[in-house]
Amino acid sequence: EKIPTISPAVEHVVLRALAKDFQQRFATIRDFAEALEEASHAQENVTLPAWPLSGQPALNTLPAQQGSQTVENATLLARPLPQAASSPLSPQPVLNPLLAQEQLDSPLTGDYKVSYANAAPKQSMQTVTGPDHTPKSISSIVKPIHQPRSLFRGKAMLLIGLALIIVMGSVAFLLSSLNNHSNAKPPVNIQSTPNIHASATASFRATASAAANAYNAATNHGVMPGFDAQHTRVNPFEKVLSLTNVSHLVQAWKVSTGGPIGSVPTVANGRVYVSAAGRGSNEGNMYALDAGTGHVDWVKPYGTYYNGAGPTAANGTIYIGSDKILYALRAVTGDSRWTGTTGGGIGTTPTLVNGVIYVGSDDGKLSAFNASNGGELWTVSISTGHSIRSSPAVANGIVYIGSDDGKLYAVEAGSGRGIWTTPTKGEIRSSPAVVNGIVYVGSYDGKLYAINAETGKVLWTASTGKSIFSSPAVADGVVYVGSNDNKLYAFKASGCGNPSCQPIWTASTGASIISSPTIANGVLYIGSDDKKLYAFKASGCGSTSCQPLWTASTGDRIRSSPTVANGFVYVGSEDGTIYAFHVPGT
Repeated sequence: EKIPTISPAVEHVVLRALAKDFQQRFATIRDFAEALEEASHAQENVTLPAWPLSGQPALNTLPAQQGSQTVENATLLARPLPQAASSPLSPQPVLNPLLAQEQLDSPLTGDYKVSYANAAPKQSMQTVTGPDHTPKSISSIVKPIHQPRSLFRGKAMLLIGLALIIVMGSVAFLLSSLNNHSNAKPPVNIQSTPNIHASATASFRATASAAANAYNAATNHGVMPGFDAQHTRVNPFEKVLSLTNVSHLVQAWKVSTGGPIGSVPTVANGRVYVSAAGRGSNEGNMYALDAGTGHVDWVKPYGTYYNGAGPTAANGTIYIGSDKILYALRAVTGDSRWTGTTGGGIGTTPTLVNGVIYVGSDDGKLSAFNASNGGELWTVSISTGHSIRSSPAVANGIVYIGSDDGKLYAVEAGSGRGIWTTPTKGEIRSSPAVVNGIVYVGSYDGKLYAINAETGKVLWTASTGKSIFSSPAVADGVVYVGSNDNKLYAFKASGCGNPSCQPIWTASTGASIISSPTIANGVLYIGSDDKKLYAFKASGCGSTSCQPLWTASTGDRIRSSPTVANGFVYVGSEDGTIYAFHVPGT
């Protein structure tokens, strides 16, 4: 034991931060902070490998493929004090701004790292109430614990020591990186656009504070396909890509997974999480990629792959459904946190609200799980004999979900009690979006439905040429959806004053649109079965038929929906590749 005042687990993290070989150290301050947090909760009897200090010989040989030793939530920097979490029945909380990206992601290596301000704050504690349901003082429940003065002195010395370690480690890195950086090898199976790293790094540093580009800024909700629990599919924090530069998007990197990708990438804490089918099999694999470089941090098999079901990320955990199992994986390592079971396969994206995960399954049931431990809170049968492939949306204490029986259901988020049911004339595999008291959802009958969120009354419908699998997006008073008639449609969200409405504008692609639109900073992104990714001006083009601002080709159909975060556009293709695009020098 080299540092007798701290536990072996913490010592292990500290020694790794000071490792002689800079490639063995943590990539960023965030990674160091995450590892330090996990080590503070580690058991004292865990045996850990030694890390050679800078300037000292190595004490042991490292494994050929070194796994990440970090945990998921950085606490090195100060966070606002947590507020009491609301129940699933309460209105959605206001989004809280996060710290500047440079503070969270100051690089500790010479390698290119994109800065991200998306470390989700920890979920807040539940309010403690007494028999009369009034808040009780914590001091009236828990007796104060008086620690000896020496303990406080020891903790103070530890904090001072860690601060010195960070400074010394940074200095040691600067010295060693001058000699070692030129020998760094690019990651395998990744194709990168050359000569863009330095300009991209500078750009992100310059825009971090002003943009406050926190992709997972929702304190109690995390990040999920559809961006939020209401599935608006709008990222309001994107400030890098815009109408003025989107036409200059180029491929930054691509990573081959070997199996088709129809799911939506999720971006959190500087990583892209995406599920893909296995090579020649239907086994699902979860990939964690560096959001800026495409470096594969880890890959984990998790069961049967369901096309279209993407991961949800929150509080250091990745949630993904599979063959009758809901998986919760550690975001940094991919290790299992817990699993929950359902009566049927889970082909929907998990939706997280206030510590509760909602999923539909192929046995026609909607289930709610405790996001912390996987405990089942309730399960209700809403469409006996029919699969559920529509992902749930949650707003104002109500869960909205479609089913293959052609009906849209509204149930209480806290209990699962049914509120209303509204039929359509076709299967609903489109996921609903809820905005301003209206639920928007597509149906296989070729119509987009606008339904009163409280009563279930159909307010208006709009017909397309063929069935709708695409999920609607809603922004600035306009609802957008793709159709199997090869077109993207834009409708006035408030309706047209008639039961049946016509589009404001449309745009044609070369094949069916299964992909769902994503909107960021005035730009709409969507994929098509013609193998192309498109970008359109969300407000239209001044005509009823619009042309794209930009397109990019892939090797196969794009049924994945794009994700936009911090100046990058991510999308999967059925050619088994995840693509990342950005504008060099912005």
